[in-house]
Amino acid sequence: MAAQAARSAGAVSSLTGGSGDRGAASDGFRTYMMMLLIGAPVVIDDPAARHFLEQAQYLGGVMARTLAVIDRSADGAAVPGDQLDDAVQQLESAAAPLLQLLSPGTRDSLQRIGQTAEE
Repeated sequence: MAAQAARSAGAVSSLTGGSGDRGAASDGFRTYMMMLLIGAPVVIDDPAARHFLEQAQYLGGVMARTLAVIDRSADGAAVPGDQLDDAVQQLESAAAPLLQLLSPGTRDSLQRIGQTAEE
């Protein structure tokens, strides 16, 4: 979920500077929100996981608002992305305690998967 969040936020963020692909950003956002919908029942019971889910949902809301502002922008003017960057940072902070529960090998595997997906 965190890797998809980073990819989706990156795609949306690239739109705020006017250089991104709107279709790719929309697809990434939609995929991220579907992951949240499917994954929510799995993480809702544990307090640390629930906090991660809340931050993941907040990031989804920030991305949705950012995409809406970009769509309403008549002249394609740049949209500030500070709130998006802050939401990503909050999600990464919320994910850290969950990652610590995993074995070092599993954490390394997940990191490689995230890096491969970004390429």
